[in-house]
Amino acid sequence: MWSYESNTTSGFAVAVNAAPTIDANRDVAYISVDDGGDLLAFDIPTGKLMWTNAPGPASDGGAAISADGDHIFFYSAATFSGSTSYNLVGAFASNGSVFWSSRYSTVCCTCAAML
Repeated sequence: MWSYESNTTSGFAVAVNAAPTIDANRDVAYISVDDGGDLLAFDIPTGKLMWTNAPGPASDGGAAISADGDHIFFYSAATFSGSTSYNLVGAFASNGSVFWSSRYSTVCCTCAAML
């Protein structure tokens, strides 16, 4: 069993926004937190943080893993001046780098159903 203490940008404890997404074939857990919109990837056996990605400002749901396990997809939401925008993001599972992103003014049914 392991635990992880985040260095937050806000100085406060962060919330995990959804149940971890587990890639059992690679022993990786993807966890989204609300501090800076981070999506974190952990090696399950050791608890080592493999990478972090901040598509932010808040990753609001879990992640979906592609069938081949090479890509992950997640969404983030941001509210500025009373208006919320949503981003659907695709990233490489190996390092978290974003290869695709699309912004929406409302939650799209496909995004919400996927996650």
